[in-house]
Amino acid sequence: MSVLETTNATLKNKYPYKYELGPDGEYNIRWVDFGSEALQNSFFEEEVLRHVVGRSGLFVDAPMTSIMDWAQAAPVIEPNGFIFHISRCGSTLIGNLFRRHPEVLAHSEPKILSDLLTEINPQNRTFVMRMYQGIVNALSQPRREAERHFVIKQSSFDTCYAPLIAEAYPNTPRILVYRDPIEVLISNYDGMQSWLSIPKDLGFSQVQMFEEHTILENAVYALKAAFKAFLDSYNEHCLVINHNQFSEPAYRELLAWFKVPVTDGQFNQIMQESTKNSKGRGRKFTGDSAKKQERATPKMRALVEEHLYPLYEQLEAKRLSL
Repeated sequence: MSVLETTNATLKNKYPYKYELGPDGEYNIRWVDFGSEALQNSFFEEEVLRHVVGRSGLFVDAPMTSIMDWAQAAPVIEPNGFIFHISRCGSTLIGNLFRRHPEVLAHSEPKILSDLLTEINPQNRTFVMRMYQGIVNALSQPRREAERHFVIKQSSFDTCYAPLIAEAYPNTPRILVYRDPIEVLISNYDGMQSWLSIPKDLGFSQVQMFEEHTILENAVYALKAAFKAFLDSYNEHCLVINHNQFSEPAYRELLAWFKVPVTDGQFNQIMQESTKNSKGRGRKFTGDSAKKQERATPKMRALVEEHLYPLYEQLEAKRLSL
């Protein structure tokens, strides 16, 4: 009997949602049941909230070994690809384009993957990566008969761990969605505090991050780490797309890169998503690059010129060479 057949039947067609320390001092995995309907939200966590409001019986707690069982098994659907990004660059739109495809199971930024990656260190590296593969395998369970392709969009912080993910899935296609760093920083300005949760292994002490560096400097260093990590893992399985490339031909190229076939009817349905503001709850998308560039301060431009534009230009060279 296979590993999947011996895995607790109550976890079938459920997705790992988070891990937490139980009262017995052991870590447990909380699994969530999304049912058989199509995913409707742009982010995994939003989908969890949509299902749990006013409902019970959707969660199942299981020991950590429930994920290790999945790590020993093959995924139900092999991943077609991983989407990486640097935040506020249009990646939500790209994730939604795949989600709109009726044959694609697309998960966007499952927090359990990000939480796991931030725990990695030289001592637990092998265990964490096996856990990562187990979670991905469990997330590959289709809930609808039509789903036969599988895509994961990582969080922006996960891009700092792109080499590790590439090592775990060496032959799986990867995409990086990026944008002019000035525009990314301006887009993050109102919620800049999120950048304070930068990965632990950037080489800075807490004193440096919280007392010596400004919030802007921390954001620049976090972006620099993300750019560099993806460039370090770049190979023939990678495709990079700039926000300013977004167009019908570009969307077709992304689908083809992940080997997701699409009919004209399906593509027309997918294209309906491209006219929406991905975080605007149905509002029409409007370009804002020029306005963002106008808001950049001299200090921001100096930091970007020193730390980010050299890496950005490397990505541009790879994009232009396709």
